[in-house]
Amino acid sequence: MQVLGIKIQEKLCEQIVIHEDHRHFLSHAFGLETSTEIHDFLLRDSEETLTFMDWLLFPDLAFQLRIESVLDGGHIFFDQQSRMIEQLISENIKTNIQIDNKLETNISLNPEIIANYVYRLGLTRIIPEKLRTIRFTDNHQKYSVWIQLRNDEIHWTDQSIDFVYQIIEGYQAKPQERHDILAYAIKLCSECKDTTDYFDQLKKKKHTLIQNIQRFQHAQALQEKFSMEFLITSGVRAAHVDIVQTNAEIAIIDQILMEVFDFYELNHDYVETSYSISSGIA
Repeated sequence: MQVLGIKIQEKLCEQIVIHEDHRHFLSHAFGLETSTEIHDFLLRDSEETLTFMDWLLFPDLAFQLRIESVLDGGHIFFDQQSRMIEQLISENIKTNIQIDNKLETNISLNPEIIANYVYRLGLTRIIPEKLRTIRFTDNHQKYSVWIQLRNDEIHWTDQSIDFVYQIIEGYQAKPQERHDILAYAIKLCSECKDTTDYFDQLKKKKHTLIQNIQRFQHAQALQEKFSMEFLITSGVRAAHVDIVQTNAEIAIIDQILMEVFDFYELNHDYVETSYSISSGIA
């Protein structure tokens, strides 16, 4: 635990550079345009500043990989985490923020920010032993998988463990293509809670997505023939559907159905897109 605390403290003390996306957010959210305005904003004791700093210090993937190399699939207990947070707060940690090439400032980190940072690392999350026994070709693959398992609120059951295990087993061969599939499987386990019939849930989800596309396309076809005013008064309304994104999700569901349940059906043409698994899903 001491090693974890040291790594977290070192990370929180690292210099932070205000980039263009940060400036864009500050401009639109708080009307801050100049470096001086941003400097003064960072020194305020306000909820707005706290919210921005909390976002600025959100753990990045590179650091999560470093932490996972210490945990190696293990976890710490809640009382250990509490003691770690108390120790970090007592250190009065300061971070240097570079606003531009000429202006920078040192900020003492609010205890709430430190605590939130530690919580987001998911150090107390337990990864089932069966999932930790899977072999990987290198540690980067392994730690990337552990991070996904650690950061999702899954209610682990024998069924969910077996389901995710089968997904991870194929991860080593093509990790880039497998990442979205694994992420979707974990998300499904998180959403289903105590429901363990993942086969049924996946089929229902796919059916709903196909219906959404069909309704959207039907509404578009009607819109070409009739005025929008006529469609609205007739009750013909369909929420916008991102067809490429929806087809991407359907493709992932099909992949899981085939790999885990040996189930294959061809009843959808992946309309207006040449999506492949490797192209990813947001």
